[in-house]
Amino acid sequence: KLHNNTHLLYFTTHTTKIMASQWRHIGLYGHSVGTFALSDDALQWKSGSTSKIAPAKAITRANFSVFGPTGHLVVQVSSEKDKGNKGDRYELHFDGFRPTDYDKIKDIFERMYKIELERKSFCSSGASFGVSDIQDGKLTFFESLIVPDEDDPDVPTETTGEQIMSFDLKEVSQCVLPG
Repeated sequence: KLHNNTHLLYFTTHTTKIMASQWRHIGLYGHSVGTFALSDDALQWKSGSTSKIAPAKAITRANFSVFGPTGHLVVQVSSEKDKGNKGDRYELHFDGFRPTDYDKIKDIFERMYKIELERKSFCSSGASFGVSDIQDGKLTFFESLIVPDEDDPDVPTETTGEQIMSFDLKEVSQCVLPG
């Protein structure tokens, strides 16, 4: 059962109360601004009558990046994590954090969910170099890494690194290509 206090949320399970960390004015992609909370049991976002809850055991990955003046948190959730297979995966995209919130969120993810919060860096001026790919209806951007070739260490080879960001192509309403 969820009790809303002005500054804290408490998740009640039987007779145990677990205090949650909370942030206000956090946006969830595709929705408005709301309240974001992390507890031992779940990640929760709520705005008016809309809420999203990701159980702690379903959180498989998370990354944090700063773009402009705000921090952005992407959380990957899988409905089948506890059964050892990929299951249905989806991502929750949150924005509106202060860049300095990274350390607190990182600590909470490691302590409560046993997940390392990855910090992703990219440049909003277009100076980020990377590889783009379309996968499962999403345009995904990956780091571009230059590594020595296995056969000839003096020759650099480009390889794809970690995912930087992605967005669903169904959400694109206008696109202009130069040329």
